[in-house]
Amino acid sequence: MHFTYRARDDSGSDVYGEIEARGVRDAESKIRELGLSPVEIGEIGGVRTAGGVPVEETGGYTRTRSDVGTGVAEGCATGWVLGIILVVMGLLLTFTGIGAIIGIPLIVAGIIVPLVAPFLGLSSIRGPCPYCGSRVRASRGSPGAVCPACGRRIVIRDGRYYRVG
Repeated sequence: MHFTYRARDDSGSDVYGEIEARGVRDAESKIRELGLSPVEIGEIGGVRTAGGVPVEETGGYTRTRSDVGTGVAEGCATGWVLGIILVVMGLLLTFTGIGAIIGIPLIVAGIIVPLVAPFLGLSSIRGPCPYCGSRVRASRGSPGAVCPACGRRIVIRDGRYYRVG
């Protein structure tokens, strides 16, 4: 089993890490063998930091199939909001007479955007994996992602990717 831990060293500073063990008691003894005093131990998804962020704030992110559905739902929501704005602007411009030249295309765009927004990545964050440098794409609302190349977990904060641990 794979565990995360928060421990204290001899100076009283917090130390975060991961450890392989058969169970919580085994993990505790391995942490003590490192010269640390365990404070918290949990299976993956437990306490650790990433880019200075405690994992409690990230929701203990693990990748699931529902992430794809969440990304599509967020893209649809973004698309609908953008679509409504475009339709309203288009209607207002159309009522000005000459503005119809711009207004009608805005209305058409406002109708199409909700349908294509999930596929355009309007609600996604793209960037390099902090471990291997390969391109990673994640939903803007996700607390983290898993790199498709190296398989490592990544935390998202302020639109950037950070290492876990």
